[in-house]
Formats: sequence, C-alpha cells, structure tokens
Amino acid sequence: MSEKTNFLYKAFKKKADSLLSNLEHSSAQIQTSQIHQIRLDIKRIRAIFQLVEILKPEEFSQEHDGLFLKTLFKTAGKIRDIQVNLLNLGQLTGNSDMILPFKEYLLREERNFKRSFKYTTNRFNQSHLSEISQKISQIEKDIPVEQIIEKANAFINTATVTIRKLNTGQTSIDSMHKIRQQLKSLSGVAALIATKNRDEKLKNLINVVKNTDFKLGQWHDHVTLTTSLDSFLELTEKDSGEIALQLQLLVEKMKKENKHWAHALKPTVQSTIQEIRLFK
Repeated sequence: MSEKTNFLYKAFKKKADSLLSNLEHSSAQIQTSQIHQIRLDIKRIRAIFQLVEILKPEEFSQEHDGLFLKTLFKTAGKIRDIQVNLLNLGQLTGNSDMILPFKEYLLREERNFKRSFKYTTNRFNQSHLSEISQKISQIEKDIPVEQIIEKANAFINTATVTIRKLNTGQTSIDSMHKIRQQLKSLSGVAALIATKNRDEKLKNLINVVKNTDFKLGQWHDHVTLTTSLDSFLELTEKDSGEIALQLQLLVEKMKKENKHWAHALKPTVQSTIQEIRLFK
C-alpha cells in the first residue's frame, strides 16, 4: 500500500521558520554566523523547491515561485564572500603595505552590502512563505512517498550525467563552477529524501558528495578572492606605482593557480561520479 506523506511541507515549514528566526536576529546586528545560517536555510528551501518542481512542473516553478528569495540570497552571498576573503587574506603573499589597501576596500564593501542586506530584510514579505507553504501542501497531498523518492532518484541520475559531461569537457573555471552547483543541487535533494529513505548507500552518497563539495569550496574561495582582488585593481587602475604592479602580478599568479587547481580536481569529481553510480 502506498504511503501518503507531507514531509516536503513539514521540511519547508521547518526551514521557513528557521529563516524567519535568523532574519529577526540579524535585524539587530549582522553576524557572520547569521549570514551563513540564512544562506543555508535558503539553500535547503531551494532543494525542497527543486523536488516540488520535479513532482509537478506544471504547477510549481522554482525560478518563479522562489523568486522572492533571490535578492536576499544574493546579498547575503556577497557579504559571505567578503567575510571569507577577509579570513583568507593570509593566503596573499606580500608585505602589509601591499595588502592593507585591499583589506580596507573589503571592509568598505562589507559595510555597503550590509546596508543593502538590512534594506532587503526590512522589505522581505513573509506572506510569500505562507503562500508557498500552502502550495506545497496542495501539490504533495496526493503523491505517495515512493513516487517522491523515485523522482528524486531520477533527478540525482540526471545531475550525475550533467556533471560527467562537464568533467570530461575542457577544464575551465566556469565548468567547475557548474559542477559545484550541480553537486549542491544533487546533495540537497539527496539529503531531503534521506529523511524517508534510510538506505546506507544514500547515506554514503551524501557523505561522498559533501567531501567533494568541501574540496570544491576551497577552490571556489580562492577564485572568489582572486576575482575580488582583480576588481579592486580595476578600481585603482590609475595607480601605476610599485604596489599596484605587485598586486597585478599576484592576481595573474592566482589566476594560473585557479586553473591548475580546477584541473587537479577532475579526478576527485570523477571518483565522486563513480560513487554516485553505486547508489543506483
């Protein structure tokens, strides 16, 4: 007998409540941990949206129904990137006189994006969450849990094929970014169905993808730091002094490192693909 479930509705409700709580706490003072948690809440909500869209694409669109979260997620992401850049400044080689102007630039950017974030949170319409909650409940009510798991497994297989194609193609920063995005989507859906499917293979899949995502995340942080330093140099391009020249040479060195690092990650991605196949 097929089991009916409302676990997507419950999962969404839990994450929506967590998001509202973290937004409320951030209204007083924006902490690094709160930004991280807000982004994590939205990522998990997006995983739920992904699965709901898979179930009823004619009734639910992640792009349309999740649009209200886009600005919030993007602004929080800008702050998060800057905070990670500040933590990773120690990776930059050079004297303090060379790095200090860049650090001051990052701190100014952080203040600006925090103001934008505050504005966005103040204008955030909580009613959207209630509306989506009801929509998910309606979509899910007549769908057996077996069908949800089946659709989720099909999505994991499709994402794996996409990752394999990206990984066998020419190595580029863009392709590795896309692989990382696909892995995150896959991981989010897998973690969601793991609450209903206690399969040991699924648990192993989630752990393998998590480890790979961590390695890709380290690479991504280095790329983000490189991009930010490059943007800083563009703003100060009139400065042709020794410090500007040293920073330019540093950026070129980091760009080469990012490409080599991306290429070195290909075997790790391929190994992850093989592990995911064992889940089938």
